Amino acid sequence: TPFVAKPEPPPPTPVPPPVQLAFVMPQNVYAGSKTFRIEVNGDKFTPDMHIYFSQNQLPTTFVSAQKLVADVPASMISGEGPRQVIVQSTDGRSYSNQVMFSVQAPPRPGFQYIGMIARKRANNDTGYFQEPGKPVPTSARLSDVVGGRFRLLSLSREEAVFEDVNLGFKHRLPIQKNDTSASSSGGSPPISCICSPR
Repeated sequence: TPFVAKPEPPPPTPVPPPVQLAFVMPQNVYAGSKTFRIEVNGDKFTPDMHIYFSQNQLPTTFVSAQKLVADVPASMISGEGPRQVIVQSTDGRSYSNQVMFSVQAPPRPGFQYIGMIARKRANNDTGYFQEPGKPVPTSARLSDVVGGRFRLLSLSREEAVFEDVNLGFKHRLPIQKNDTSASSSGGSPPISCICSPR
């Protein structure tokens, strides 16, 4: 009888995790944000399952077989970069696929603090800021908005502090040292700290 080779068995088909993680809400936050609530949506969730955020187990509330929620502490989103989100049972036997969560860098002032005029009354101090593409520095006093979204909170000879009017983040801008090669024209203030006696 002729020899008949047995067909090789087909390669095993990867079995998807039994717990399905479809998407999370929100999908991103800004680094430095406060504690926020994450909502995980999918299927086949059970009450003994937890949300894991960047491999950290979160105290999780079971809403339904399709939804879990948990609070992500601010300490876990202090820096920018991707974070892994999965759902897993307490015993580790049931787990989901992963979804990536984005922690983005918040918008920062695109201008430089180049000088100030200090007056006898502090609330009349005037700061000067160089915005990209503008030949003449922008002047601002306390509570003025520079660059369309950054409110000037405080001003000193060393730094200016701004608050993002949309997001609430605070940004400190140290004063830039004088560039002796630059010259001011058109009556604009010199690029240095101009401090009159108080």
